[in-house]
Amino acid sequence: MAELVDALVSNTSDSNIVPVRSRLWAQSSNQMSEQTTSNGKKQLAIDKRYLRMARIWASNSYCERRKVGALLVKDKMIISDGYNGTPSGFENKCEDENDTTKTYVLHAEANAITKVAKSNNSSEGSTLYITTSPCMECAKLIIQAGITRVVYEEKYRITDGLDLLERATINMEHIKWTGEEEKG
Repeated sequence: MAELVDALVSNTSDSNIVPVRSRLWAQSSNQMSEQTTSNGKKQLAIDKRYLRMARIWASNSYCERRKVGALLVKDKMIISDGYNGTPSGFENKCEDENDTTKTYVLHAEANAITKVAKSNNSSEGSTLYITTSPCMECAKLIIQAGITRVVYEEKYRITDGLDLLERATINMEHIKWTGEEEKG
């Protein structure tokens, strides 16, 4: 493989390399529209794959009532992940004896954001993939973390978090899971 790459590089002169962006002026509007549609389909396929991964990650949660997973993606790399659960060192039980969620349970997106804060990565300009739309508290964290796009699968009944993200002009995508995603 390395020999093939070396052969290709040695046979390529800099004068033959033209950045794709500089060629856009030569494309007709139909070609550009097809390219945009193609890019949109490709992005949708990528979004569905990351949501499927977030769904798998949600299965790590010990919560009984609702399992939520989140992935933070930047430059085509997963930079953080999270699922809802209790803080480190606490018991792995999210509900009390009345089946009410304990007040100190962390949401999946909060876990992902705090995890990236402890790393050498930055969430600035990243995309958050989450299985359930964020609450108000998590929406505030998303804004402060510099996340520019939120892709979610299920719309939670309380939408104040989405309203805040819209006010902050965060790009939001709601992609409902149909089951077809498992086939692709």
